[in-house]
Amino acid sequence: MDFNSKTVPLITSARDRDFLKSLYEFIAGEKESLCCPDEGSDEQRHTVYSAAFDKVIDYATSYKTILTAIKKEYDCLIASIKNNDRKVKVARGKLKTMMAQPTSLMYCRRRSVQLQERIAIIQKDTAEVQAKLKRLQEFRKKEPPPTPEPSDGQAQDLAARIPGLTFCEMLNPEALAKHLGFLEQKQADLLNKKKNQYVPVQVKADLEIKMRAYLNKKDELALENDKLQLCFKQLTFLNEAISSWEKSTSHPPLFEFLSYELERIAEIQGSAFTVPTTFSLGDSKTEHVIAELVLMFLTGRLNVCSFSVCDTDSCFINNDLLEEDDPNTVNESELLVDYIKRFMHMFEAGDYEAAAFHAARSPHGVLRNTETMERFKSVTVNDGGLPPLLLYFQALMISAQPGKQLLGETLCLEGVHCALQHGYIDLITFWVTQHRLTYSEELGDVLCSHGDKDPRIADTCLALAHIIYTTCGVLRKTALCMCKRGLTIGALEFIYQNNFTLDDTMFVLKGCPSLTLLQGLTQKYGSKPALLSVGYVCHSLLSSYLEDLAFQLLEKIIADGPGSLEKAILDDMMCGTESWSEIAARCEQMNRPHLAQEIISTLLSQAGAVCLSPGSAKLMEHVFM
Repeated sequence: MDFNSKTVPLITSARDRDFLKSLYEFIAGEKESLCCPDEGSDEQRHTVYSAAFDKVIDYATSYKTILTAIKKEYDCLIASIKNNDRKVKVARGKLKTMMAQPTSLMYCRRRSVQLQERIAIIQKDTAEVQAKLKRLQEFRKKEPPPTPEPSDGQAQDLAARIPGLTFCEMLNPEALAKHLGFLEQKQADLLNKKKNQYVPVQVKADLEIKMRAYLNKKDELALENDKLQLCFKQLTFLNEAISSWEKSTSHPPLFEFLSYELERIAEIQGSAFTVPTTFSLGDSKTEHVIAELVLMFLTGRLNVCSFSVCDTDSCFINNDLLEEDDPNTVNESELLVDYIKRFMHMFEAGDYEAAAFHAARSPHGVLRNTETMERFKSVTVNDGGLPPLLLYFQALMISAQPGKQLLGETLCLEGVHCALQHGYIDLITFWVTQHRLTYSEELGDVLCSHGDKDPRIADTCLALAHIIYTTCGVLRKTALCMCKRGLTIGALEFIYQNNFTLDDTMFVLKGCPSLTLLQGLTQKYGSKPALLSVGYVCHSLLSSYLEDLAFQLLEKIIADGPGSLEKAILDDMMCGTESWSEIAARCEQMNRPHLAQEIISTLLSQAGAVCLSPGSAKLMEHVFM
């Protein structure tokens, strides 16, 4: 430092050197503890240097005023930069939202067109059904149809409509009696569930009445709150006016000054103000007159606006008082942090049901994720109530809008596993039928697997899996579910309508082996040819664990009459003579010589066929023309 061509050192004593050394050590230690970068903008490094600057100000008492002013200028500049950064982020978010609006509008219009098309189809189908119903009613009015005795074919059709039974079981009285007992037990369970788990509809009506009463009370309190806010605003204006009157040196008459201020407030609010003639400036009881004037102003007896707050009133209310009610001034990140803290408090307090509903209604879905699910999954409650994990999934489903798929595949699988583990199949039925889950093939497999383990709810699990597979487009598993439920005729119609491949057809047949299904697949279905030939399906089944089913099919064909098996072999375009020879050999190995003899006789009766070994035949084609 140079004063009058003389150099004055900044550090003049050992005390200054010790202070600077400790200051440098403080800065280095804080930066190392906070892991601050050496370069670039960083909030923590700014905090460290700001604290060091404060130490310098406290130490240099002679220059405290100047250093404080310098630090204040720096703080204002940094605050201004941060404010500009926040404004830039908000502007970018608004711009991104505005850019996404055309795309959202396009998707909405497309969805509107799709819904209109579906409505038209439904209306058309409804009209056709109503016309058919009307014709049926007219026909019944004219002449009641006779009740003929059911023939054997009709009896079989009626028996085939019993779900859960095979054709053989439908003709077995013991199996029918057993199935009747199962249905009676199911009916008793449903009646018990109706008695214990459901309440009358009147309870819902009473709750709705109470809810409407609470909402009306809320509206009344909101209106009263608006009135009180307006009253507070007016009192704030009057307080400021009277304070300014006290501080003024001219001191005009208080009554005239107060009348002018009340008139100005009324003009700002867009209302008229007139001083009542009962008040005079010469009144001796000035304080009583002022109090009465203010009271009449606030109660509306001075022709001011009513207490209902209009749109312009909100701009005159203190912004600090309404900061919590204004969504535009609330820091969203602070709200999310506070929301998560409330969830953690409820969860740690053991109020899992409240915590589950709190998480389900979380903004932006911050608590609707696998981390929250794992938190509930790690808790075990042995008080006989619902497990916390199931409470969480139940809250997620209840809080979702009807028809909205709230969860992802992982959460859906965990939720279904949890509900099945604790036996709440009704919850899964509600979730699936209301389209609350994200459908996937794996989800359908879980339901089918559980149905195989628990026969009591097998039909329900298969019905739910049928819905999921149909939505996902897994057609062969859809047909398999129908077969397992005993809907063989419907499964055959579904298979032929969707033109199943050989692999898909064999998948269904091996998944639910049934003679009725096998016969339907090896015969014509209306105008469509059979999907499987007798030779192909018998050769495939004999190579697996379903050889008995192949023998039953061959026995049924032979029982249809002489020449039936020969016709099936000759019409078989999918299986050659060698494959039929292997089928005959397999029949001999399994002690069914009559089947082997029938097949060999049919093969040897054809021109060019020679017997190469006992029990086998081979078709020899002519090589000379």
